[in-house]
Amino acid sequence: MEFKVSMMHQLLPPLALMLLVSSMVCAGEHPAWTVRDAAVIIETLDIEDRESQAIIELLLHDYDQSWQELLQAQHAAIDALTANKPSGDSYLRQCFETSAQFGSARDLLAADFETGMQAFLEDEDQADWETLKRLVRRRNLLPRGQLKGERNDLYQIINDMAEGEVISQTQGVQTALANWEVQLDPLLAERAAFERNYPSTFRTLCMNLRFDDALDLATQRLSLQQAVRDRTDATTLEIVDLLSADQARSLRDQLNHAERLAGLSRITSALLAALRAWEAPDTEDKAARDQLIADWQAERRSLMQTLRQATRVADGGRTVADLRKRLQQSTNWPRHEEALFKAKLAVMQLDEHFNEQVCRFLGRTECQNALAGQPNAMKRLVPRRPQTVPFHEPTPDDATGPDPDLANEPISTEDPFPEPEPGHDPGEPIPNIEPDPNSPDPFPPPDPGEPIPDPFPS
Repeated sequence: MEFKVSMMHQLLPPLALMLLVSSMVCAGEHPAWTVRDAAVIIETLDIEDRESQAIIELLLHDYDQSWQELLQAQHAAIDALTANKPSGDSYLRQCFETSAQFGSARDLLAADFETGMQAFLEDEDQADWETLKRLVRRRNLLPRGQLKGERNDLYQIINDMAEGEVISQTQGVQTALANWEVQLDPLLAERAAFERNYPSTFRTLCMNLRFDDALDLATQRLSLQQAVRDRTDATTLEIVDLLSADQARSLRDQLNHAERLAGLSRITSALLAALRAWEAPDTEDKAARDQLIADWQAERRSLMQTLRQATRVADGGRTVADLRKRLQQSTNWPRHEEALFKAKLAVMQLDEHFNEQVCRFLGRTECQNALAGQPNAMKRLVPRRPQTVPFHEPTPDDATGPDPDLANEPISTEDPFPEPEPGHDPGEPIPNIEPDPNSPDPFPPPDPGEPIPDPFPS
Protein backbone atom coordinates (compact mmCIF):
# COMPACT_ATOMS: atom_id res chain seq x y z
CA MET A 1 0.00 0.00 0.00
CA GLU A 2 1.31 3.39 -0.98
CA PHE A 3 1.08 6.00 1.78
CA LYS A 4 0.90 9.73 1.33
CA VAL A 5 2.41 12.12 3.85
CA SER A 6 0.89 10.76 7.01
CA MET A 7 -1.32 13.02 9.12
CA MET A 8 -1.07 10.67 12.08
CA HIS A 9 2.28 11.92 13.31
CA GLN A 10 1.08 15.51 13.17
CA LEU A 11 -2.05 14.82 15.20
CA LEU A 12 -1.04 12.19 17.76
CA PRO A 13 1.78 12.01 20.29
CA PRO A 14 4.05 8.95 20.10
CA LEU A 15 2.42 7.08 23.00
CA ALA A 16 -1.09 7.53 21.63
CA LEU A 17 0.14 6.50 18.19
CA MET A 18 1.67 3.28 19.54
CA LEU A 19 -1.52 2.35 21.40
CA LEU A 20 -3.66 3.09 18.36
CA VAL A 21 -1.51 1.08 15.98
CA SER A 22 -1.38 -1.82 18.44
CA SER A 23 -5.19 -1.91 18.57
CA MET A 24 -5.41 -1.65 14.77
CA VAL A 25 -3.07 -4.49 13.89
CA CYS A 26 -4.35 -6.84 16.62
CA ALA A 27 -8.07 -6.18 16.18
CA GLY A 28 -10.36 -9.05 15.22
CA GLU A 29 -7.90 -11.84 16.05
CA HIS A 30 -9.73 -14.98 17.18
CA PRO A 31 -8.58 -18.61 17.05
CA ALA A 32 -10.28 -20.87 14.53
CA TRP A 33 -10.50 -23.62 17.17
CA THR A 34 -10.69 -23.53 20.96
CA VAL A 35 -10.23 -26.05 23.75
CA ARG A 36 -14.01 -25.94 24.30
CA ASP A 37 -14.50 -27.46 20.85
CA ALA A 38 -13.27 -30.84 22.13
CA ALA A 39 -16.72 -31.73 23.46
CA VAL A 40 -18.34 -30.76 20.13
CA ILE A 41 -15.84 -32.86 18.15
CA ILE A 42 -16.27 -35.90 20.35
CA GLU A 43 -20.08 -35.66 20.30
CA THR A 44 -20.41 -34.97 16.56
CA LEU A 45 -17.99 -37.72 15.50
CA ASP A 46 -19.39 -40.09 18.15
CA ILE A 47 -15.96 -40.96 19.54
CA GLU A 48 -16.38 -43.26 22.56
CA ASP A 49 -12.80 -44.45 22.95
CA ARG A 50 -11.27 -42.60 25.90
CA GLU A 51 -7.79 -42.74 24.37
CA SER A 52 -9.05 -41.14 21.16
CA GLN A 53 -10.82 -38.47 23.18
CA ALA A 54 -7.56 -37.70 25.00
CA ILE A 55 -5.72 -37.37 21.67
CA ILE A 56 -8.29 -34.87 20.39
CA GLU A 57 -8.05 -32.84 23.60
CA LEU A 58 -4.24 -32.87 23.33
CA LEU A 59 -4.31 -31.70 19.71
CA LEU A 60 -6.63 -28.83 20.63
CA HIS A 61 -4.48 -27.91 23.61
CA ASP A 62 -1.34 -27.79 21.46
CA TYR A 63 -3.11 -25.68 18.85
CA ASP A 64 -4.41 -23.23 21.44
CA GLN A 65 -1.02 -22.89 23.09
CA SER A 66 0.73 -22.32 19.75
CA TRP A 67 -1.88 -19.73 18.77
CA GLN A 68 -1.36 -17.81 22.02
CA GLU A 69 2.40 -17.90 21.50
CA LEU A 70 2.00 -16.45 18.00
CA LEU A 71 -0.21 -13.66 19.35
CA GLN A 72 2.33 -12.83 22.06
CA ALA A 73 5.11 -12.84 19.46
CA GLN A 74 3.09 -10.41 17.35
CA HIS A 75 2.68 -8.06 20.31
CA ALA A 76 6.41 -8.33 21.03
CA ALA A 77 7.26 -7.51 17.42
CA ILE A 78 5.01 -4.43 17.49
CA ASP A 79 6.56 -3.35 20.78
CA ALA A 80 10.03 -3.73 19.26
CA LEU A 81 9.02 -1.45 16.38
CA THR A 82 7.74 1.16 18.81
CA ALA A 83 10.76 0.96 21.14
CA ASN A 84 12.02 4.17 19.55
CA LYS A 85 9.79 7.12 18.85
CA PRO A 86 7.88 6.26 15.66
CA SER A 87 8.40 8.59 12.75
CA GLY A 88 7.62 8.38 9.07
CA ASP A 89 5.22 6.16 7.15
CA SER A 90 7.72 3.29 7.27
CA TYR A 91 6.62 2.63 10.86
CA LEU A 92 3.02 2.02 9.79
CA ARG A 93 4.08 -0.10 6.84
CA GLN A 94 6.27 -2.29 9.05
CA CYS A 95 3.48 -2.72 11.61
CA PHE A 96 0.95 -3.82 9.00
CA GLU A 97 3.43 -6.13 7.27
CA THR A 98 4.24 -7.74 10.63
CA SER A 99 0.54 -8.21 11.35
CA ALA A 100 -0.01 -9.82 7.93
CA GLN A 101 2.88 -12.21 8.46
CA PHE A 102 1.55 -13.40 11.81
CA GLY A 103 -1.95 -13.70 10.35
CA SER A 104 -0.61 -16.04 7.67
CA ALA A 105 1.21 -18.02 10.36
CA ARG A 106 -2.04 -18.45 12.30
CA ASP A 107 -3.81 -19.66 9.15
CA LEU A 108 -1.09 -22.27 8.62
CA LEU A 109 -1.42 -23.32 12.25
CA ALA A 110 -5.16 -23.94 11.84
CA ALA A 111 -4.54 -25.84 8.59
CA ASP A 112 -1.96 -28.06 10.32
CA PHE A 113 -4.43 -28.87 13.10
CA GLU A 114 -7.15 -29.79 10.61
CA THR A 115 -4.69 -31.95 8.64
CA GLY A 116 -3.72 -33.76 11.84
CA MET A 117 -7.35 -34.36 12.69
CA GLN A 118 -8.11 -35.76 9.24
CA ALA A 119 -5.17 -38.13 9.51
CA PHE A 120 -6.42 -39.26 12.90
CA LEU A 121 -9.99 -39.95 11.74
CA GLU A 122 -11.23 -43.04 9.97
CA ASP A 123 -12.41 -42.87 6.35
CA GLU A 124 -16.07 -43.13 7.32
CA ASP A 125 -15.66 -40.07 9.57
CA GLN A 126 -14.38 -37.72 6.83
CA ALA A 127 -17.88 -36.60 5.79
CA ASP A 128 -18.77 -35.93 9.40
CA TRP A 129 -15.52 -33.94 9.72
CA GLU A 130 -16.62 -31.50 7.01
CA THR A 131 -19.96 -31.10 8.78
CA LEU A 132 -18.13 -30.55 12.03
CA LYS A 133 -15.94 -27.80 10.55
CA ARG A 134 -19.03 -25.96 9.35
CA LEU A 135 -20.60 -26.33 12.79
CA VAL A 136 -17.54 -24.92 14.57
CA ARG A 137 -17.16 -22.06 12.12
CA ARG A 138 -20.83 -21.19 12.54
CA ARG A 139 -20.55 -21.17 16.32
CA ASN A 140 -17.33 -19.14 16.32
CA LEU A 141 -17.93 -16.71 13.45
CA LEU A 142 -21.67 -16.09 13.45
CA PRO A 143 -21.75 -14.20 16.82
CA ARG A 144 -19.26 -11.64 15.45
CA GLY A 145 -21.90 -10.08 13.21
CA GLN A 146 -22.75 -6.44 13.84
CA LEU A 147 -26.04 -5.95 11.98
CA LYS A 148 -29.45 -6.82 13.38
CA GLY A 149 -30.13 -10.40 12.28
CA GLU A 150 -26.54 -11.03 11.21
CA ARG A 151 -25.90 -13.03 14.40
CA ASN A 152 -29.09 -15.11 14.24
CA ASP A 153 -28.32 -18.79 14.79
CA LEU A 154 -31.44 -20.57 13.62
CA TYR A 155 -30.50 -23.82 15.34
CA GLN A 156 -30.13 -22.08 18.70
CA ILE A 157 -33.22 -19.90 18.26
CA ILE A 158 -35.46 -22.89 17.50
CA ASN A 159 -33.99 -24.93 20.36
CA ASP A 160 -34.71 -22.08 22.81
CA MET A 161 -38.42 -22.08 21.92
CA ALA A 162 -40.95 -23.97 24.02
CA GLU A 163 -42.21 -25.74 20.89
CA GLY A 164 -38.71 -26.04 19.43
CA GLU A 165 -38.70 -29.82 19.39
CA VAL A 166 -41.99 -29.92 17.49
CA ILE A 167 -40.72 -27.36 14.96
CA SER A 168 -37.47 -29.30 14.46
CA GLN A 169 -39.44 -32.46 13.66
CA THR A 170 -41.64 -30.69 11.12
CA GLN A 171 -41.10 -32.07 7.64
CA GLY A 172 -38.63 -29.97 5.66
CA VAL A 173 -37.27 -27.93 8.57
CA GLN A 174 -34.10 -29.99 9.08
CA THR A 175 -33.41 -29.93 5.34
CA ALA A 176 -33.78 -26.14 5.28
CA LEU A 177 -31.45 -25.78 8.27
CA ALA A 178 -28.84 -28.07 6.72
CA ASN A 179 -28.91 -26.14 3.44
CA TRP A 180 -28.65 -22.87 5.37
CA GLU A 181 -25.50 -24.05 7.16
CA VAL A 182 -23.87 -25.19 3.90
CA GLN A 183 -24.67 -21.93 2.09
CA LEU A 184 -23.70 -19.79 5.08
CA ASP A 185 -20.25 -21.34 5.57
CA PRO A 186 -18.41 -19.65 2.66
CA LEU A 187 -20.06 -16.32 3.49
CA LEU A 188 -18.80 -16.51 7.07
CA ALA A 189 -15.30 -17.46 5.93
CA GLU A 190 -15.19 -14.53 3.46
CA ARG A 191 -16.43 -12.08 6.07
CA ALA A 192 -13.89 -13.28 8.64
CA ALA A 193 -11.01 -12.95 6.16
CA PHE A 194 -12.11 -9.43 5.24
CA GLU A 195 -12.56 -8.31 8.86
CA ARG A 196 -9.01 -9.32 9.73
CA ASN A 197 -7.42 -6.37 7.92
CA TYR A 198 -10.40 -4.03 7.68
CA PRO A 199 -9.82 -1.91 10.85
CA SER A 200 -6.21 -1.07 10.07
CA THR A 201 -6.78 -0.51 6.34
CA PHE A 202 -9.88 1.66 6.85
CA ARG A 203 -8.29 3.89 9.49
CA THR A 204 -5.14 4.29 7.42
CA LEU A 205 -7.14 5.39 4.40
CA CYS A 206 -9.07 7.93 6.44
CA MET A 207 -5.93 9.31 8.07
CA ASN A 208 -4.39 9.80 4.64
CA LEU A 209 -7.59 11.55 3.46
CA ARG A 210 -8.29 8.83 0.87
CA PHE A 211 -12.02 8.89 1.52
CA ASP A 212 -12.99 7.52 -1.89
CA ASP A 213 -11.01 4.33 -1.22
CA ALA A 214 -12.39 4.21 2.33
CA LEU A 215 -15.93 4.44 0.91
CA ASP A 216 -15.29 1.48 -1.40
CA LEU A 217 -13.90 -0.53 1.52
CA ALA A 218 -16.84 0.31 3.82
CA THR A 219 -19.33 -0.52 1.06
CA GLN A 220 -17.67 -3.88 0.48
CA ARG A 221 -17.79 -4.65 4.19
CA LEU A 222 -21.48 -3.74 4.41
CA SER A 223 -22.21 -6.00 1.43
CA LEU A 224 -20.52 -8.97 3.14
CA GLN A 225 -22.46 -8.34 6.34
CA GLN A 226 -25.76 -8.05 4.49
CA ALA A 227 -25.05 -11.25 2.57
CA VAL A 228 -24.81 -13.23 5.83
CA ARG A 229 -27.95 -11.59 7.22
CA ASP A 230 -29.99 -12.00 4.04
CA ARG A 231 -29.08 -15.68 3.77
CA THR A 232 -30.46 -16.24 7.27
CA ASP A 233 -33.60 -14.21 6.53
CA ALA A 234 -34.29 -16.23 3.38
CA THR A 235 -34.02 -19.51 5.29
CA THR A 236 -36.28 -18.11 8.01
CA LEU A 237 -39.00 -17.43 5.44
CA GLU A 238 -38.63 -20.98 4.12
CA ILE A 239 -39.11 -22.41 7.61
CA VAL A 240 -42.07 -20.11 8.37
CA ASP A 241 -43.88 -21.40 5.28
CA LEU A 242 -43.56 -24.95 6.66
CA LEU A 243 -45.08 -24.15 10.07
CA SER A 244 -48.58 -23.58 11.35
CA ALA A 245 -49.82 -20.05 12.00
CA ASP A 246 -49.21 -20.26 15.77
CA GLN A 247 -45.74 -21.76 15.32
CA ALA A 248 -44.84 -19.09 12.76
CA ARG A 249 -45.91 -16.32 15.15
CA SER A 250 -43.87 -17.87 17.94
CA LEU A 251 -40.80 -18.13 15.70
CA ARG A 252 -41.11 -14.48 14.63
CA ASP A 253 -41.47 -13.40 18.26
CA GLN A 254 -38.37 -15.40 19.17
CA LEU A 255 -36.41 -13.81 16.32
CA ASN A 256 -37.46 -10.32 17.44
CA HIS A 257 -36.36 -11.19 20.96
CA ALA A 258 -33.01 -12.50 19.72
CA GLU A 259 -32.42 -9.34 17.67
CA ARG A 260 -33.60 -7.12 20.57
CA LEU A 261 -36.02 -5.20 18.41
CA ALA A 262 -38.12 -3.00 20.72
CA GLY A 263 -38.39 -5.50 23.57
CA LEU A 264 -40.95 -5.07 26.34
CA SER A 265 -40.06 -2.56 29.03
CA ARG A 266 -40.11 -3.47 32.72
CA ILE A 267 -43.34 -1.52 33.15
CA THR A 268 -45.15 -3.29 30.33
CA SER A 269 -43.84 -6.68 31.43
CA ALA A 270 -45.01 -6.10 35.02
CA LEU A 271 -48.47 -4.93 33.97
CA LEU A 272 -48.85 -7.79 31.48
CA ALA A 273 -47.92 -10.33 34.16
CA ALA A 274 -50.38 -8.75 36.61
CA LEU A 275 -53.14 -8.77 34.00
CA ARG A 276 -52.60 -12.44 33.19
CA ALA A 277 -52.50 -13.35 36.90
CA TRP A 278 -55.66 -11.37 37.64
CA GLU A 279 -58.56 -13.59 38.72
CA ALA A 280 -61.61 -12.58 36.72
CA PRO A 281 -64.83 -12.55 38.77
CA ASP A 282 -66.92 -13.78 35.81
CA THR A 283 -66.59 -15.01 32.25
CA GLU A 284 -67.31 -11.58 30.75
CA ASP A 285 -64.37 -9.98 32.55
CA LYS A 286 -62.13 -12.87 31.59
CA ALA A 287 -63.14 -12.51 27.93
CA ALA A 288 -62.54 -8.75 28.09
CA ARG A 289 -59.07 -9.31 29.53
CA ASP A 290 -58.14 -11.89 26.88
CA GLN A 291 -59.42 -9.63 24.13
CA LEU A 292 -57.37 -6.69 25.44
CA ILE A 293 -54.19 -8.77 25.33
CA ALA A 294 -54.98 -10.28 21.93
CA ASP A 295 -55.68 -6.90 20.30
CA TRP A 296 -52.45 -5.44 21.68
CA GLN A 297 -50.37 -8.42 20.54
CA ALA A 298 -51.85 -8.41 17.04
CA GLU A 299 -51.19 -4.70 16.53
CA ARG A 300 -47.72 -4.98 18.04
CA ARG A 301 -46.75 -7.82 15.68
CA SER A 302 -47.78 -5.68 12.73
CA LEU A 303 -45.71 -2.73 13.98
CA MET A 304 -42.75 -5.02 14.73
CA GLN A 305 -42.79 -6.24 11.13
CA THR A 306 -42.60 -2.62 9.96
CA LEU A 307 -39.78 -1.98 12.42
CA ARG A 308 -37.94 -5.06 11.22
CA GLN A 309 -38.09 -3.91 7.60
CA ALA A 310 -36.95 -0.38 8.51
CA THR A 311 -34.06 -1.84 10.49
CA ARG A 312 -32.97 -4.01 7.59
CA VAL A 313 -32.80 -0.96 5.31
CA ALA A 314 -31.05 1.45 7.69
CA ASP A 315 -28.82 -0.80 9.78
CA GLY A 316 -25.09 -0.45 9.13
CA GLY A 317 -25.37 2.40 6.64
CA ARG A 318 -24.12 5.27 8.78
CA THR A 319 -20.43 4.87 7.93
CA VAL A 320 -21.14 4.70 4.20
CA ALA A 321 -23.48 7.68 4.45
CA ASP A 322 -20.91 9.78 6.34
CA LEU A 323 -18.26 9.06 3.72
CA ARG A 324 -20.67 9.91 0.91
CA LYS A 325 -21.51 13.18 2.61
CA ARG A 326 -17.83 14.01 2.99
CA LEU A 327 -17.36 13.34 -0.73
CA GLN A 328 -20.47 15.45 -1.48
CA GLN A 329 -22.40 12.48 -2.85
CA SER A 330 -26.13 11.93 -2.38
CA THR A 331 -27.35 9.44 0.20
CA ASN A 332 -30.72 8.10 1.37
CA TRP A 333 -29.54 7.60 4.94
CA PRO A 334 -31.54 10.52 6.49
CA ARG A 335 -34.81 9.12 5.11
CA HIS A 336 -33.94 5.61 6.26
CA GLU A 337 -33.02 6.89 9.72
CA GLU A 338 -36.29 8.84 9.96
CA ALA A 339 -38.32 5.79 8.94
CA LEU A 340 -36.53 3.72 11.58
CA PHE A 341 -37.22 6.35 14.24
CA LYS A 342 -40.93 6.50 13.37
CA ALA A 343 -41.20 2.71 13.48
CA LYS A 344 -39.63 2.58 16.95
CA LEU A 345 -41.81 5.44 18.16
CA ALA A 346 -44.98 3.69 16.97
CA VAL A 347 -44.14 0.60 19.03
CA MET A 348 -43.37 2.70 22.11
CA GLN A 349 -46.65 4.63 21.81
CA LEU A 350 -48.61 1.40 21.43
CA ASP A 351 -47.03 -0.05 24.58
CA GLU A 352 -47.76 3.15 26.52
CA HIS A 353 -51.40 3.07 25.45
CA PHE A 354 -51.61 -0.59 26.46
CA ASN A 355 -50.16 0.27 29.88
CA GLU A 356 -52.88 2.88 30.40
CA GLN A 357 -55.59 0.42 29.36
CA VAL A 358 -54.28 -2.25 31.73
CA CYS A 359 -54.23 0.15 34.68
CA ARG A 360 -57.80 1.27 33.99
CA PHE A 361 -58.86 -2.37 33.65
CA LEU A 362 -57.16 -3.56 36.85
CA GLY A 363 -58.05 -0.56 38.96
CA ARG A 364 -56.03 1.63 41.28
CA THR A 365 -54.98 -0.97 43.86
CA GLU A 366 -53.89 -3.72 41.45
CA CYS A 367 -52.04 -1.24 39.26
CA GLN A 368 -50.14 0.13 42.27
CA ASN A 369 -49.15 -3.37 43.33
CA ALA A 370 -47.89 -4.21 39.82
CA LEU A 371 -45.83 -0.99 39.61
CA ALA A 372 -44.39 -1.14 43.13
CA GLY A 373 -40.94 0.44 43.26
CA GLN A 374 -41.48 2.54 40.11
CA PRO A 375 -42.81 5.90 41.33
CA ASN A 376 -42.65 7.67 37.97
CA ALA A 377 -44.73 4.98 36.32
CA MET A 378 -47.21 4.99 39.20
CA LYS A 379 -47.64 8.76 38.94
CA ARG A 380 -48.23 8.51 35.19
CA LEU A 381 -50.41 5.40 34.96
CA VAL A 382 -52.24 4.75 38.25
CA PRO A 383 -55.83 6.07 38.04
CA ARG A 384 -56.64 9.01 40.31
CA ARG A 385 -58.86 8.66 43.36
CA PRO A 386 -62.58 9.19 42.67
CA GLN A 387 -64.04 12.55 43.88
CA THR A 388 -66.23 12.27 46.98
CA VAL A 389 -68.33 15.36 45.99
CA PRO A 390 -69.63 15.44 42.43
CA PHE A 391 -68.38 18.40 40.48
CA HIS A 392 -70.61 20.47 38.19
CA GLU A 393 -70.17 23.62 36.26
CA PRO A 394 -71.47 26.76 38.09
CA THR A 395 -74.79 28.19 36.83
CA PRO A 396 -76.56 31.52 37.45
CA ASP A 397 -78.85 29.75 39.93
CA ASP A 398 -75.81 28.98 42.08
CA ALA A 399 -75.25 32.74 42.58
CA THR A 400 -78.84 34.15 42.67
CA GLY A 401 -81.04 31.21 43.55
CA PRO A 402 -82.05 30.09 47.05
CA ASP A 403 -79.58 28.19 49.19
CA PRO A 404 -80.74 24.55 49.29
CA ASP A 405 -79.30 24.20 52.81
CA LEU A 406 -81.68 26.90 54.11
CA ALA A 407 -84.80 25.62 52.39
CA ASN A 408 -86.28 24.13 55.56
CA GLU A 409 -85.44 27.00 58.00
CA PRO A 410 -88.32 29.30 59.21
CA ILE A 411 -88.68 32.69 57.60
CA SER A 412 -87.15 35.50 59.67
CA THR A 413 -89.51 38.18 61.02
CA GLU A 414 -86.82 40.85 61.09
CA ASP A 415 -87.21 43.79 58.76
CA PRO A 416 -84.49 43.52 56.12
CA PHE A 417 -84.63 47.38 55.78
CA PRO A 418 -84.89 48.79 59.35
CA GLU A 419 -85.60 52.46 60.09
CA PRO A 420 -82.57 54.74 60.57
CA GLU A 421 -81.45 55.63 64.05
CA PRO A 422 -82.92 58.79 65.65
CA GLY A 423 -80.97 62.05 65.14
CA HIS A 424 -80.13 61.44 61.46
CA ASP A 425 -82.35 62.38 58.59
CA PRO A 426 -81.84 59.96 55.71
CA GLY A 427 -82.67 62.75 53.27
CA GLU A 428 -80.22 65.27 54.77
CA PRO A 429 -77.09 65.67 52.63
CA ILE A 430 -73.75 64.81 54.07
CA PRO A 431 -72.04 68.05 55.17
CA ASN A 432 -68.88 69.15 53.39
CA ILE A 433 -66.13 68.80 55.96
CA GLU A 434 -63.72 71.71 55.55
CA PRO A 435 -60.67 72.46 57.76
CA ASP A 436 -61.12 75.12 60.45
CA PRO A 437 -59.32 78.31 59.32
CA ASN A 438 -58.71 79.29 62.97
CA SER A 439 -56.96 76.05 63.86
CA PRO A 440 -53.11 76.16 64.10
CA ASP A 441 -51.11 75.10 61.05
CA PRO A 442 -49.71 71.62 61.71
CA PHE A 443 -46.78 72.42 59.43
CA PRO A 444 -45.83 76.06 60.13
CA PRO A 445 -43.22 77.78 57.92
CA PRO A 446 -39.73 78.26 59.43
CA ASP A 447 -38.96 81.51 61.28
CA PRO A 448 -36.63 83.64 59.06
CA GLY A 449 -34.98 85.19 62.09
CA GLU A 450 -34.00 81.86 63.55
CA PRO A 451 -30.52 80.58 62.43
CA ILE A 452 -30.44 77.45 60.34
CA PRO A 453 -28.50 74.68 62.09
CA ASP A 454 -25.39 73.28 60.33
CA PRO A 455 -26.23 69.79 59.03
CA PHE A 456 -22.52 68.85 59.11
CA PRO A 457 -21.12 70.20 62.36
CA SER A 458 -17.38 69.99 62.84
